[in-house]
Amino acid sequence: MKNKIVANKKLMSECLNTVAKALASKSLIPIFDGILLVIKDGVCLAYCRNQALQIKGRFPVEGEKNDNFSMCVPGRILKDTISLLSVEEITLEYDNQVLFIKVKRKKYKIPCFKAEDYIPMVTVAENELARLSLPSSVINQSMGIGSNIVVWDDLRPSLSGVSISNVEGKIEIYSMHGGSLFFRSITDISEEKAFGIILGREVCLAIKETQLSGDAELIVEEKICSFKSDGFEFISILINHEPSNIKKYYNYDVDSFISVNNIELNASLKRLSMYALSTKDSVKTIFLNINGEELTLSVEDNDNNKDASEVLDIVNNNTDNIQIAFNMSILSKPLGSITSDSIKLFLTGSTKPAFIEDISDSFPKQAWAVLPVDVKRKKELANG
Repeated sequence: MKNKIVANKKLMSECLNTVAKALASKSLIPIFDGILLVIKDGVCLAYCRNQALQIKGRFPVEGEKNDNFSMCVPGRILKDTISLLSVEEITLEYDNQVLFIKVKRKKYKIPCFKAEDYIPMVTVAENELARLSLPSSVINQSMGIGSNIVVWDDLRPSLSGVSISNVEGKIEIYSMHGGSLFFRSITDISEEKAFGIILGREVCLAIKETQLSGDAELIVEEKICSFKSDGFEFISILINHEPSNIKKYYNYDVDSFISVNNIELNASLKRLSMYALSTKDSVKTIFLNINGEELTLSVEDNDNNKDASEVLDIVNNNTDNIQIAFNMSILSKPLGSITSDSIKLFLTGSTKPAFIEDISDSFPKQAWAVLPVDVKRKKELANG
């Protein structure tokens, strides 16, 4: 039996471009190369999944009354074909497991998978552990930063994702980069039901690229969680069901810090980066020296007889004179992520983590922990 529907090209393309973010680069399960389209009552539901993530979207269609059917179409060729067509409406005809895309004098034939073999992930109300609403700005920021800094660790998978937990009415979101950089975001909410989950990088990257709007609904189950916003649903397999222990790094004296212009600091890092030694066995290291109301930044490249330094004015609030060194690449991640003009920098010792806080009125607020470079230890190793 031939089924026929007509769809708005723009709405269909936007939906397919979003759900296709769940297509794996290389899938061991052939049907996961497909996008499942379920047409029912004038709406097309689009499902795309891999073994860890599913994205669901929708767009309106016009067809014969009670013309309800499903098809599983190879995802990339469907998405790219629809995206490259310069029309307002597209006709889709499905017959005997074959899809025909028709536009004026253009016609494209795509053999499909068996729709009944495609099994979407679904949330089940009876399995819910928590359900709450969060501003999309919180999710977009945290997932975006998480996708940028998280690296996979086979030995410690629970440290290879983004941790979300509800502790006494506060949503705490943490992520880390290789044990040397830690991100934290805290948001007050009215939901008091405690939970803790760890999400993988795939869902973080998909949400970052989509940018949710309005409020996002978060549903937590035993093995999966979902984010619903603006007609899309992201369902992710959980790495772990315990909140991350990254929180232990965020113990510091909030009354002892320096304030520095973040724009000037970022600019200094870029200039000084050209003068820092970088080899296969060594990272670029920058030294921060605090003396009263001045912050001196310095780098050196003894192999090529180069060095450079810059001095920035700061506001010093009870911070002792100190020198500390950082991996320039690691330090630039939080400084580049914070958009405010100024930051607070908390320093308690040359071998202890430094803490960076956004002091603007932006929401949600960011806080980072950055582990320093042990210069003395590096020199000992270099000298044998």
